[in-house]
Amino acid sequence: MKLLSLLLLTFVSKVAISQTLIEAYTVAVKPLTINGLPGIQSASLGYHNDEVIIIGGRLDGNHRRQPNVSFDAAGNNNRLFVINLKTAEI
Repeated sequence: MKLLSLLLLTFVSKVAISQTLIEAYTVAVKPLTINGLPGIQSASLGYHNDEVIIIGGRLDGNHRRQPNVSFDAAGNNNRLFVINLKTAEI
């Protein structure tokens, strides 16, 4: 019975500590509209100070499931985008 009590106490204390640590963090998502930026998926991003560079990716959304048209070349992003996050300009 002592072992069960010790295990229960250990479990409860770990849950209490875990909840305290989780509650210490918050996440906020703020939308940012950038005129002229197309919807891009699966791109590579790089950050420096207040600027983001977007390289590659797809412009046509999720690829189709038919192998012969899955990744049509017309949907390739062939431009680099550098975005200033303070001014929301490309």
